[in-house]
Parts: sequence; structure tokens; C-alpha cells
Amino acid sequence: MASFGFESVPFFNGQGEAENFIQYYELEAVKKDWNNGKKCKVIEFCLTGVAKQAFNMLTHEDKNDFSKISKHLIEKCSNATDICIKEFQERIMKTGESPAQFAIELE
Repeated sequence: MASFGFESVPFFNGQGEAENFIQYYELEAVKKDWNNGKKCKVIEFCLTGVAKQAFNMLTHEDKNDFSKISKHLIEKCSNATDICIKEFQERIMKTGESPAQFAIELE
């Protein structure tokens, strides 16, 4: 079977420490002599679950800037449970929103 050099590239599903994943990913990118463009292209294939969803939220332009990708992943995936709890606790009804819509948004 052909080897494409991705055997040691880490995968990330959004659970655990996003900072650790980014550091390990960047270390592998340095070892493989990847430029910013290559890092941006390969990382998409290393993400699953919540991390992939977070990546898909980025604009096409942001998906071509590794610093924006890493910042976004850290922001959206670090302590995902804590972020969800905080959003739940801080959510208030919007003007014109029905109680049913509010409840659906909280789910």
C-alpha cells in the first residue's frame, strides 16, 4: 500500500484539549515541511465530530488561514460542555420569540 506521509498526523473529534491537538498537528506539519496552504488543506481530513462541525462553520477565506482555523477550533472545541452550559444559562428570549421557539433553541 502506498504511503502518503499522513500516518503520524493526529485526528481530533472536538473532545479533549484543542490546544494540544493544534500543537501536535503543527509539530507534524513542521516535520513534513508543510506550508500554510498544505496545513489548511490537510487539517480538514483530520477532524471529525464537533471539530469538523466547527471547521465547517468557517468561511472559505478563513479555511485558507491556519491561524484562523486553529483559533476557531480552540474557541469552539475547548471545554465544549462548559461552552454549552454557559450558552444555555445566558440564553434569554428574543423580542417576538414565542416560548416554544425559545425552548427549541435551548435544546
